[in-house]
Amino acid sequence: MKGISPMIAIVLLIAFTVAIGGIMSVWLTGLTNTQTQQVSNQSAAQAKCTPALVIELVKAPSVVAGALNITFSNPSQQTINAISALIPNNMTTITLSATSLLPGDVGTARVNVSSLPTFVRVLGTCSGLPVSATCENSMSCWQTG
Repeated sequence: MKGISPMIAIVLLIAFTVAIGGIMSVWLTGLTNTQTQQVSNQSAAQAKCTPALVIELVKAPSVVAGALNITFSNPSQQTINAISALIPNNMTTITLSATSLLPGDVGTARVNVSSLPTFVRVLGTCSGLPVSATCENSMSCWQTG
């Protein structure tokens, strides 16, 4: 019974290994380039959107229920879209009438609450990325009265 010579077997094994290594190298290079580009694009979008939302003032009623006035701004370079306010104690998320906020603009919202919340969060999207700002009742942005 005859087989292939050991020298030919070694050459075939080395050629097969090099071919698989080449295929893996091309695939990994393409994957790395794609991932690097995606991360670069997201980083650029995040840089343009930072800081995206700032709550300037939350004026809360001095009693348990009443109107909560929220003033917020967009100091970023991009438009903020789909703006809403989260009022946790009332378990409500309210879509604000100004659904978009241009760079440098200030928005306001008036929300009737049945109980005084511990914080208010304004949410939105900037270049497809979620952004938010929070004002707690112990922060300087919170006023009662």
